[in-house]
Amino acid sequence: MLDSNSLKELGIEGYATVRKDGLLSDSILPEYIDKETFSIMVATIYMGSVSAYNELHLKGPETVILRGMERNIILLQKDAKEIYALIIPIEVNMDEALKGFLEKVK
Repeated sequence: MLDSNSLKELGIEGYATVRKDGLLSDSILPEYIDKETFSIMVATIYMGSVSAYNELHLKGPETVILRGMERNIILLQKDAKEIYALIIPIEVNMDEALKGFLEKVK
């Protein structure tokens, strides 16, 4: 089960579960984030990457990583209808945070 404390233990600043049409299903996000705008952008970026892979006749993507100056955003498919978005400070190991997150949500 995910809560604010378990996210902090993993080094994750926030997460969202977003439907591929851009609607927010679930989230624990910092106050400064506009949840609706964030969820729409997550879906747009992820589905755009799916379109790029389709143009190359490839299956994917498995993960989309947006590397930032202060935070990284990881997008990955939850299931056929939803996407996870994780906000991770740059000083946190992304692979370890993602592994811990996936263990908690399964």
